[in-house]
Amino acid sequence: MATAHDTNTNNPASRAADSGRQSFNAAADGAQRFTEQVSQMFSFSGDRGEELSRQSAQNLEVITEASTALRRGFDELSREWLGLVQGSVQRNVNAVTALSRCRSLPDFAAFQTEFMRDSLQQTIEGFRRMGEVSTRVADEATQSVSKTSNTRRRAA
Repeated sequence: MATAHDTNTNNPASRAADSGRQSFNAAADGAQRFTEQVSQMFSFSGDRGEELSRQSAQNLEVITEASTALRRGFDELSREWLGLVQGSVQRNVNAVTALSRCRSLPDFAAFQTEFMRDSLQQTIEGFRRMGEVSTRVADEATQSVSKTSNTRRRAA
């Protein structure tokens, strides 16, 4: 007789979620076994061994949070950079069209200086936005690491 769990395993989303849970549980079990082996190797047992296991688990969680923040930041920086490049290409295409309309040397000189000024301004603005994203990402990663450090200091 099929149970609700058996029925859900036919659903691709459920199978993916189950697979993810199994992978996470396997990783947690592996980390636990590793911590126990290290504890035994250095003769940590009882409360001290449990404390080391707990700290190891917390450290893995912090590393995961910080890595996630850095990955999101890298994705956002990539999008920002791509936008900067796309904007530059579009400005250059528009510049070629505008350049073809120049009929005199003063027109050309005016266009060239305006184009250079606009390009420089857009580049500076793009790098400013990238700097803001970088700073925010670094702050998020630092907060996730320092949050755990502060918790440990209070517990000690």
